[in-house]
Formats: sequence, C-alpha cells, structure tokens
Amino acid sequence: MYIKYSYLIILICIKFSFAISQNENQFVVKKIVFQGLDKVLEEHMLINLPIQVGQIATSEKISEIIRSLFKTNFFKNIKILKNNNTLIIQVEECAIIKDIIFSGNFTLKKSILKSLLQDKNIQIEAPLYPASIFQIKKALKNFYVFLGKENTKIHINTYFLPKNLVTLNINILESKNVFIKKIDIIGNKKFKKKQLIKKIELCENNFISNLFETCIYKKNQILQAQKDLHHFYLSRGYIDFNVRSIETNITEDYKFADITFNIYEGDIFKISKIFFLENIIKTSKEVNMFAQSIINKTYNENSIIKLKNIIKNFLEIHGYNNPKIFLEIQKNYSDLTAQIFVHIDLGKRLYVHRIYFTGYESTREIVFRRELTQLEGDLLKISNVKQDIKKINNLKYAEVTDIKIEDNINIPNHVNIYYHIKEHAIGKIDFGIGFGIRNGIQFHLGIQKDNLFDNGSFLQMYSEKNPYQTYLELFLLSPYLKTNGLYLKSKIFFKNTNRYKKYAAKINLHSYGANFFISLPEYKNRLLDFGLEYIHNYTLQTKSIINTWNNLHNAIQYEYLNSNKNQEIYSTKNDIFFITHWNYSTVNTDYFPTSGINNKINWKITLPWSNNKYYQIFLNSKYFISVSNNHRIAWMIGTYLGYTNGLKNKQVPFYDKFYTGGFETIRGFYHNTVGPKLVNYNCNSELQCFNNSDMNFNILGGNAVAITNIELIFPISFLTKKYYDVMRISFFLDSGTTWETDNKNTIFTKDNINYHISNKIRISSGIFLKWLSPFGPVSLSYAIPIQKHTHDHIESIQFNIGKLW
Repeated sequence: MYIKYSYLIILICIKFSFAISQNENQFVVKKIVFQGLDKVLEEHMLINLPIQVGQIATSEKISEIIRSLFKTNFFKNIKILKNNNTLIIQVEECAIIKDIIFSGNFTLKKSILKSLLQDKNIQIEAPLYPASIFQIKKALKNFYVFLGKENTKIHINTYFLPKNLVTLNINILESKNVFIKKIDIIGNKKFKKKQLIKKIELCENNFISNLFETCIYKKNQILQAQKDLHHFYLSRGYIDFNVRSIETNITEDYKFADITFNIYEGDIFKISKIFFLENIIKTSKEVNMFAQSIINKTYNENSIIKLKNIIKNFLEIHGYNNPKIFLEIQKNYSDLTAQIFVHIDLGKRLYVHRIYFTGYESTREIVFRRELTQLEGDLLKISNVKQDIKKINNLKYAEVTDIKIEDNINIPNHVNIYYHIKEHAIGKIDFGIGFGIRNGIQFHLGIQKDNLFDNGSFLQMYSEKNPYQTYLELFLLSPYLKTNGLYLKSKIFFKNTNRYKKYAAKINLHSYGANFFISLPEYKNRLLDFGLEYIHNYTLQTKSIINTWNNLHNAIQYEYLNSNKNQEIYSTKNDIFFITHWNYSTVNTDYFPTSGINNKINWKITLPWSNNKYYQIFLNSKYFISVSNNHRIAWMIGTYLGYTNGLKNKQVPFYDKFYTGGFETIRGFYHNTVGPKLVNYNCNSELQCFNNSDMNFNILGGNAVAITNIELIFPISFLTKKYYDVMRISFFLDSGTTWETDNKNTIFTKDNINYHISNKIRISSGIFLKWLSPFGPVSLSYAIPIQKHTHDHIESIQFNIGKLW
C-alpha cells in the first residue's frame, strides 16, 4: 500500500515539474529583433513571420519561425534567443550570386543552361542557399541524361567575393551519346519480335539515324516505348498485357546499351456489357449509341478513350466541367469477355457571375465581350471558355495570356472569370521584292492597321507592281454591325494589266471598282458572306485577233479594219455583281496544313443594269489526310471545278474566263496556257484573212475548268524539327484542262483547235518544295508532263519567291 502511494506521488511531481518547464518556455513577445541582416529588409521579414508582437511564443512557434525563414532561401544559419520578452533572431545571410560562368558545354548554349537553373531560382542576384549546389548538379545532370549523355560530369567551384558575393564556375564534362546496340523483347507469343520493335519509336526520325541505323539511348524514350507497347496490345484486346520489367545494360565505357523488354501478353477479351452508374449519362443518345457499337467486339483502348471523351463532352454541355471518369473492368476468363462499369464523379455545376478583362489599355472592352460564347449568368462550360480564348487570340491584336476561374465568395456555386489580355502591335508596313519565272521581278508595298478606332476594325492598303501588272487595293473590315454579330467588309481596287506577253493575246486591261460584303458569324467552321461589287473594265486590243474581238464587242464591223491602220479596238464595260462566298475549313494550320478540309464555293451573277450578262461559279476543295501520328506526313487531294456562261445570248468577257497551267493548277505547263487557243490572222483591205501559221497561238481561256491535284507531303528528314513547320516537300500528280463549251466555228476560226470537247486532259507529275523563308514564301517545282497536246508550252522547272501578306 505504501509503495502504491509513493508511486502516485512521484507521477504527480513529474507532471507538475513538466508543466512548470512548459510555462517557463512560453512568453508574450513584446519585441522582435533581427541581427545579422545586410541585404535583406527587416520589414519584409517581420511581415512574413508566423508570430507577431503580442502573441505567445512557444517551442512549436520557434520551430515554425526557423522553418519559414529557411524556406525564403535567404539564410544559411539561423539562431533564436530570448532576452526577457524580446525575441532575438540571429541570421547569417546566404551569399548573393554575382555571376555564373559555364565551361565545357558544347551541346547546349549558355542561355539554355541558365534557363534550366532559373527554374530552380538559381540566377544572378539570387541567394546561393545551402541546397543550391545539389540542385544545380541534379538539374544539369538530368537534362544531359535526357539528351542521351549518360556519363556527363558536373563540377562546381564557388569563389566568394567581398560584400558577401559569390561567383559560380560550372565546368561540364560532356560525355558522348550512348547508342542502342540491341533491342530485345521476351515473352511475346502472339506477335513477332520485329513487328513489336517497329511499334516502339526509340530512334528519332532524322537523316543521320536512318543512314547509319543508329539510335541514341534516352530514358524518356524508353518510358514512351513502354506506353507504345501497352497501347499496341490494349488496342487489340489484350487487357491483361503488362511490361513486367525493362532491363538496360550500358557498357562500362558508356558507348552502347542493350535494352530488354520482358512482357506478358495474356488473352484477347471481348466487351460483353457496358454499365453506366450515373443516370444523366443514360439520357445521352450519342453516348449510348457509341457504347452499343463496341459491345460484342474486341476490347480496344482507342474506343474506350473515345467513349470517355464523348461522356466528358456531354457532361461539359450540361455544366459538369471537371468530371472524373473511372472504369471498372470485370473479366470472365471462362469465355474471355469483359464487363465495363463506368463510374463518374460529376462534381458541382457552377454558374458564371461576372467576367472581367484586365491588362489591356486601348481596346474597348466590348471588342472582347462580343467574342464570348460563355456569358454571365449561364452555366460554366469549359468548352465555351476554351472557344472564347481561341476567338480572342484570333483577333491578332490581342492575346489571352492568363485566365483565372475563381469562386465567388458571396454567392455559392458561382464563379468569376478573369481574362488577362496582352495587346500586340497593331500597325505594320511591309515592302518586298520578289521574283518568278512567270512575272519576273515584282515589287509590293503593304500597310495595315489592326484595331482601327479601338473597336476591332481593320484597314489595309496593298499595292503590287511587275512588268505585266499594276495592282492597288484599299480594304476595310468592320467586325460587327450593331450587336448581331455581322461583319462588314469593303474594298476599293485598281488594276492595270498589260498582256503583251508570250502566248497571250495582245491586250491592255484597265480595271477599277469597289465592293462590300456582309459576313455571317462563323458557325461550326463555316463562313458565309454575300455582297455587291462594281467594276469598270476598259480594254484596248492592238492586234487583230478574231475571237478576242468578238469577246470585246459583238457588233464590230469588218470595215473597221480598213479605217484603222493600227487595228486598235477598245471597249468599256460597267458591271455590277451579286456575289456569294461560302467557306468550310477544319485545317490544323493556315500555311502548312496536314489534316482537315478546306472547301470554298464562290458564285456571282451580273445584275440587270450591267453591260455584260453572265454568271460564274467555282469550287475549290482541299482535303488533307494525315498518315502519321505526328502529322508530319500527309496526303493532299485537291479539286477545282468551275463554270461560267453568258445570259441573254451574251458572251463571257475574256478577262473573267478560266485559265490553267503553272503553280496552283497544272505544274509543268506554262502559266495559263492550257486550254482554248486562237490562230492569229492578218486581214487585207478586201477582208481576206490569212492564218499566220508561223506565229504563236494565243490563249483565249475557257468557260469550264476541271483540275485535280494529289500530293504526298512529308518533312525533309535531314533538317532539324524547328524547320518542319517552315519547309516541306511533296510528290504530286496534277491533271485537268480548260475547255469552251460554246465554241463557234466561223470563217475566221476554222483553223482553231476544237475545244468544244473536254477530252484533252493534261497530266503532269513531279516534286514540289515550299519554304517559308525570312524574305517570303519560296516555291520550286520540277514536273514532267505525262500527257500533253499540240501547241502546249512546257515549263518543267517553275520557281517563285513571293510574298506573305
């Protein structure tokens, strides 16, 4: 009994003494003093301390102070003392980096190395905190290993200077690349080893690797190869497939590596049933139709991914912007079938309370707001927000650099959207000189102004001059009429064409006019605009060419030949057109597309009070089919169809007929020389006309055209990836012709080639190079005509340095 009471008394004493010790370590802070600060401001440190004057200091708080100060990376030593109720914080500041010197880096530029260190907050004028040296070595080593230089050594010397400054001398001993000598796969029974090795891309697609059959060993590519194997098997029904291990053996001299994938294939499973455990999904026809289409078929990972995307898109439409989709697969090994249970965590539906725009200066806010699909008060739909970002970026003079979606603290389930806008330079002057085989040396001058009057309008002036043509236009685009989303476009233009040119009729054409169009808002990649155009054409012919005369004026009298020694004929026409343009485009890029469709249909007709009476319609379609995962290799199938004809027994003027040959049509044939041709005649005073058989045939153009272009597009393999988007090459097959469906045989045209029929197809094939150079787009083609006809003019090599405006 005595022992029991004694033990109880001892416990009480220990507890009491511990409580006294705890109370002695606690005190109310009346003052906080820093000692040892030099470059770091005391006020900044005091604000961010986890304890302030008037609060109770405990051992836990002291530890928290030390941790928070070390996190700033300003200090390498910290000590905390107490003097009565004063908290004394003694610190030793880290040295400040004055300079970083690199040596031995042959593969990477210094700017790249510095950016790697900046990600770790290691840069000039930053503190060299205790873990800096380790962070530097780790960051640089990992990057060199990523490049395939496994045995690279990093040495760092620190030179401390007065005023607590330090210079870092980083010496890099780059190793040579480790090359993959052998790739082996074990455990494969259903597929041959060679077939599997082709599916894993361990070699970069470049000229050197293809020529010497060498592959650089990179760890990230090994991990990608593992994913490629998974995808290959899971897209063929092998649900149990697994890469059991990856063994990498690198030789001691770090020259070669052998890689072995140990895999388990398993069996092929079919999908027997798909269950949706969320009722809202059962209401989607698209989801259910697609799910039914893959039931009783072999399990395919691509189909499962597509099913998830369809579910996600459906939920986003209904305001569920961050759903989490989980698949539970129950396998039946007796009949090799699988049941898929789709679990969905919907999350909350959110509404947009306010949308704010920040960062812009001159542009009116309405310019951005009228681009919005996601409106205030509506359900938040991330797909709409992404579309709005794209539409604002398409304005060219503005860009969304940051977006924040924050909860509204005053209204539950409501958010505010903040778009941070960066405005770009909105004026541009462009002057250039180009050269082409067809037009020789040409000059162009362009001036454009985006965001005119700060309301999104666009103004452009463009002029071009070459030996055969002078062109000037003034273009104005107003993005919206009132608030209904309609575009207003208008243009004033002047054109002077001199057709004193090889293979062309000897005619001068002077034109000027104006137009305006109203464009409907873009809907599902479709654009539609319509409008009116006035054009004045003045033509002057200086040589007697019978058919061309008929195009100029139907009432020309033969006596005119005798009354005009120079045989000059002029004609003036004033026409007003109603024009409609329709465009559908899903191409991935504007200049070098590799996937998508671009369809254009243009139609126009003269209005009753025009001098000419005719209509014209044409289709220009290009279909790009990507045949590689990286969209570098693609097929292009192009079609151009056009037809024009007169109204009320009127003829179509020669300047609005179709001409083919050359770039964009049938390469290998001289520009605009494919189609109806006219024999030259000389007529005497007795109106007797004779065929000048020793002279060139003149090009008349036709009222119908059909052209097809087929290209296999691929990048130039020996170039680095940064040039893939500015240069590419293609093999092409062009075919087509132009013909005249209303050809009339007269005494003057009896020797002309009959182009009333459309069987005179031209075909050419060759190679085509396009380069978006710093001084303008460069086009070069070499074509061999496969099928040609009499009086065709061949131009196998065609070259052009143009303009991009």
